[in-house]
Amino acid sequence: MLIVYFSGTGNTRHLAKKLAALLNCESSSIEEKQTEVKLAQSAQVILAYPVYFSGPPKIISEFVESQTWQNKQVFLLTTCGLMNGGAIKSMAETLKAAGAAILGGMSFQMPENIGDNALFMKVLPPSGNNKKIVKAEIGIELLAAKIKRGDYPQKGLRMAVSTHVNSDVKMKIDETKCNHCGLCKKLCPYQEEYGTKCTLCYRCYANCPQQAITGFGKKVVVQYTFEKELE
Repeated sequence: MLIVYFSGTGNTRHLAKKLAALLNCESSSIEEKQTEVKLAQSAQVILAYPVYFSGPPKIISEFVESQTWQNKQVFLLTTCGLMNGGAIKSMAETLKAAGAAILGGMSFQMPENIGDNALFMKVLPPSGNNKKIVKAEIGIELLAAKIKRGDYPQKGLRMAVSTHVNSDVKMKIDETKCNHCGLCKKLCPYQEEYGTKCTLCYRCYANCPQQAITGFGKKVVVQYTFEKELE
């Protein structure tokens, strides 16, 4: 079994690696060059990704569409701030159309990384982050035990409608604050296409030392990454 994941600010990566350790299998980010080779050689795959606007991030959808899934068995794992929406079902439909068999799905709440939106911060206050992480880690341990027994949860697969909210939000740079350090481009999952393509992962926002980047809001309130949360 192979765990393939995309993670914007560390939530999904943390759970994917923890699950891989519990299952004694390998985990690999879609941003790693060898992931496609490893995926081609794997019959069973756990695909892990965060939920953006009630659906999968654009970058994970593009990755899935670029790979061969015929006869693979896939379990879907998502992380979300508030709700999973149609992120599991819509991906399951895509994978089934590509010839994959869906083993099941599971979603875990993790800390919200959209820290420039006052409403989000009010509904999902950072004060509850540690509790969410602990609960998710316990959930991953329970999930690992179930997978070892061949008992795959079916969360998110039975939704009547595979909702996915499209968004035209774009990350914005305040040129009065930006010092042109280039860190945003270096960290962007699209790398050289930074500025022309965006999956709204908030990685650039969360790591900008000048607090010059915003997306939904106009003011940086909290810059969340999983690593910072542990400090």
